[in-house]
Amino acid sequence: MNRQPPRHSVSVSAIITDDHGRALLVQLRDNERWEPPGGVLELGETIHDGLRREVREETGLSVEPDMLTGVYKNMSRGIVALVFRCEITGGHLTANDEVTDFQWADEDAIRRLTSEAYAVRLLDALHGHHAPAIRQHDGVHLIPPAPTVDRRPTHRVPLSDEAIRIGRTPDNDLALSDLDVSRHHAELRKSDAGSYEIIDRGSHNGTFVNGKRVSRATLTDRDIISIGHSTFRLAEGELWQFADDDSQTQAK
Repeated sequence: MNRQPPRHSVSVSAIITDDHGRALLVQLRDNERWEPPGGVLELGETIHDGLRREVREETGLSVEPDMLTGVYKNMSRGIVALVFRCEITGGHLTANDEVTDFQWADEDAIRRLTSEAYAVRLLDALHGHHAPAIRQHDGVHLIPPAPTVDRRPTHRVPLSDEAIRIGRTPDNDLALSDLDVSRHHAELRKSDAGSYEIIDRGSHNGTFVNGKRVSRATLTDRDIISIGHSTFRLAEGELWQFADDDSQTQAK
């Protein structure tokens, strides 16, 4: 039997900003979704040439790639997207057969108009990570890295009857310096039955228990909680945190 090896397609996207730090979004004619300009590379086309072509076709702008800000894989369709921050070198915005409208979007508008899988590409570029982000998604939502707790915890927080608020801002009980974490991301609280629950507080990138996104879940000491670049588990009457280098913790 002649079996073809699995193949991936490669797409490119441009993050173009204005003088106010807002990112350019295009509204596609076929599905009316808002996305950064870009598309699939043609066979024999270099990455930068394909990026310039796609942006010119969708926007009328000429751009020059500045830096790679992220690599993203759609796990369900086998599409690998390369995202670049770009500078405008000429042209002007022009509606065309593929695009009906344009919008310069700040972070709130990006989260409102685009799916999580697209929003994270724009936010990664706007926040200017020193190294390109590497992420996977299902076409709509991010898929977190496989959680691991096979090392010593980086931080421990004693459990009590009081709720533990987890988020990015200093007013949380557990403040995570991680751009993937929302300002007020989640809360760990003791239930009337004496068990502990993790409650998502409407976060953008989600709270995961054993790899599954949850809005609320009752926990045992066998469960692994994933928030941003950190994983957590309950152990010895404490909340143990296992963080990678991208996440710094401040606890009250």
